[in-house]
Amino acid sequence: MNRVGKPVAHLVAHEAMPSTPAAAARQILIRLQEVMASRTSAQGKLNKVVEVIGESLSSEVCSIYLVREGVLELFATRGLKQEAVHVTRMAMGEGLVGLIATNVETLNLDEAASHPDFSYRPETGEELFHSFAGVPIVRRERAIGVLCVQHADPRKYEEVEIEALQTVAMVMSELIANAELADDGQTELRVTDTGTTLLHGLQLVMGMARGHVVFHQPRVHIEHTVAEDTEAERARVISAFAKMREQIDRMTGAAEFGMEGEHQEVLETYKMFAYDEGWTRRINEAIDSGLTAEAAIERVQQRTRMRMRQIDDPLLSDRMHDLEDLANRLLRIVSGQLGTAAQMGLRQDAILIARNLGPAELLEYDRRRLKGVILEEGSLTAHVTIVARAMGVPVLGRVRDIRHLVNEATSS
Repeated sequence: MNRVGKPVAHLVAHEAMPSTPAAAARQILIRLQEVMASRTSAQGKLNKVVEVIGESLSSEVCSIYLVREGVLELFATRGLKQEAVHVTRMAMGEGLVGLIATNVETLNLDEAASHPDFSYRPETGEELFHSFAGVPIVRRERAIGVLCVQHADPRKYEEVEIEALQTVAMVMSELIANAELADDGQTELRVTDTGTTLLHGLQLVMGMARGHVVFHQPRVHIEHTVAEDTEAERARVISAFAKMREQIDRMTGAAEFGMEGEHQEVLETYKMFAYDEGWTRRINEAIDSGLTAEAAIERVQQRTRMRMRQIDDPLLSDRMHDLEDLANRLLRIVSGQLGTAAQMGLRQDAILIARNLGPAELLEYDRRRLKGVILEEGSLTAHVTIVARAMGVPVLGRVRDIRHLVNEATSS
């Protein structure tokens, strides 16, 4: 994405976008449903998608880049030169598109060329365009592509437009994954032997442990993202919230350690988030945009993850992790899919592996069987660390890619 030369005046008469993010996204999703249901090839569908989005946002350019063999490839475009499709490629972290994919973040610029990561690609013919907005297409918490729009006039895109792009990107991830158009983002490095492997991390709770590796939870697979009946989806979410709150009240009330101390304050804060009306409202707004209950929860969860990456304050970051924990729990309930390893029961002494954990999730485990925890993330002030310390469970954090480096049932 780039611009060279003098600004070019451009006037477009168009119908105004709906005034709310939900209405804007729903307007686009209604049209995308027809595209997704068509018998056109995956490439043909993406070609149509960029037309729909470009027209809906009255944007001269709409482009889709997908991660293929570790490189971002221009896969479909409206407004750029068609000969650049499948020719223009950028490394992860290169240019604005590469920055979005690497950081899994949104960019909204009125003058793209002024950004320090701007990179010009002359074969695209994009020198006529000033404005740029892009959102990551996320699958399994990693970017598998980027959806971006460009405009000739220098202007920032409205929040309602960005929200619509983010919702559409989520729906697109299903199409892209099913058609196997992009890398799945999973590393191939794994420990496959039974020898000794040294893992480096941050000691969060002191102690020694031995047990068999158990992964905290399977990934919930969302089969359908676009809702057929909005009110039915809303009813499913209301029911799931009631079940989740009942679970949390029961778990926190049955904790096997004393009720005094810092951990008790952590659990009360966690319960407060479970009853937070703002969180409930955001999920309902996502349903209003045309998403299923599962997709709406995931949509809000993705937004939370993006905010977490931008937070330097450890206290705020810990609270965002609590919301992540709650979203995972709510998603499992509403989908009816398999729960955590705790709900399935530990059959032997176990070392638990997870990206991160919430305090209530840790409380679900059988203390007699749970011998230790290894996290990809985690911090000394994290709520899960405080509760683990009260339970007497050793925790090692900041172990990079641990979920992809060990096999389940490997003794540790």
